[in-house]
Amino acid sequence: GCITARANAAAKAGAKIFVSFHLNAASSAAKGAEVIIPNYNWKSEVGAQGRELATKILNELSSIGLYNRQRFFKRTYHGCTAMRHDPEYKYPDGSLEDWFTVQVANKRNGIPGIIVEHAFLTNSGDVNNFLNNEAGLKKLGVADATGIAKYLGLAKTGERVNVAEGTYVFSSALNANKVLSIQNDGF
Repeated sequence: GCITARANAAAKAGAKIFVSFHLNAASSAAKGAEVIIPNYNWKSEVGAQGRELATKILNELSSIGLYNRQRFFKRTYHGCTAMRHDPEYKYPDGSLEDWFTVQVANKRNGIPGIIVEHAFLTNSGDVNNFLNNEAGLKKLGVADATGIAKYLGLAKTGERVNVAEGTYVFSSALNANKVLSIQNDGF
């Protein structure tokens, strides 16, 4: 399906990770963030990578005030969100497949695929703190990006600059003294 095509396109492009971003909902008073990670069946190293990536992102989401609901493997059918209706799908080694295509398709490509469930649309605290305002949404995005960067071993370099709105060409992102050259094309 569509997710498998995305996973294959990501692998073809050389992706090291696959992150699917979502918002949660529940009939209970549930709140906070959780991440669905690949299981340790077949290609267990991919499961370990998914766990590490999820941990880094959850640490960042917790640091901005979201309740940490932890990481988990999806093993059984749960409501209408399931992609599969037969829990007996097996990996090539005969072990039980992950439930969601994000994990299955990416694991087949040797890439950890995770689903980040950020906050609950059904929790007024989550909504008011993060979901119904630009500042809150930006905090979520920055937390995701920071967790991913930490997992990949990336660090911020240089200074932040503000530029007028328009179209720019980043012509020399990694030149010798790590200064970003910006040319305004006049659009």
